[in-house]
Amino acid sequence: MGRDDARRPSPTRGVRPWIVVDDSFEDEYPGADRLATECYANLVRTGDMLIGLHNREALDDFGLSSTAKMALAVIEGAGEPLEPGVIADRLIITAGSMTSMLDTLEKRGLVRRKPHPTDRRKLLVDVTDDGVAILDELLPALHARERAVVDAALTPSEQTQLLAMLAKLQAVAGTDMAREGHRGAARRRELRAAALRGWHAAADRGRTADDHRRHELPPHGHVLLRAQAPDQGALRRRPG
Repeated sequence: MGRDDARRPSPTRGVRPWIVVDDSFEDEYPGADRLATECYANLVRTGDMLIGLHNREALDDFGLSSTAKMALAVIEGAGEPLEPGVIADRLIITAGSMTSMLDTLEKRGLVRRKPHPTDRRKLLVDVTDDGVAILDELLPALHARERAVVDAALTPSEQTQLLAMLAKLQAVAGTDMAREGHRGAARRRELRAAALRGWHAAADRGRTADDHRRHELPPHGHVLLRAQAPDQGALRRRPG
């Protein structure tokens, strides 16, 4: 089947983001922007969801944690044994966590430690045949899911647009402006109580006990979840 934009209907027509921010958000947080917060929150949630799909498969099918899965992929992908410190740097984990994880993988026969050929104070870590066999089964499945999920949601042209927009966000997120704190921003806390009273009053009008169980109360920060998990069809509505 081709990837022609015009031929492939989208199953996502008319969908809305999982996370919405209510109308009084900017009243309580004058320095914030409702749309920007919705974008930020949905980007974070989507990233968590997508990596969670991969992590769940690695754990359920092969008993690998997310870090162990990435460690095997890093070592095998390097094409040569690596020092534990190099692996830890690439995974952004501490030396202590690295040692514990390598101990577990070595006990399972998925990696082996061996002496460094030129420095007796160091060790190298290599992936075993059993580790490679797991990667040969796991990685194709993960990449097939990536295509299935992204192709089901976005046309090729939309994927290109998404990458361009993500590149912009990534560029800004790496700047000093993004890393600096914004401690001078204000909060008008009294407006939150008023917003909650209004939501409860609207929610109580004409709803049964079953209705209340189906509609989520507004949690802290005005952020409302429209759904709890990918397999739950019922969406949460905005307050009111």
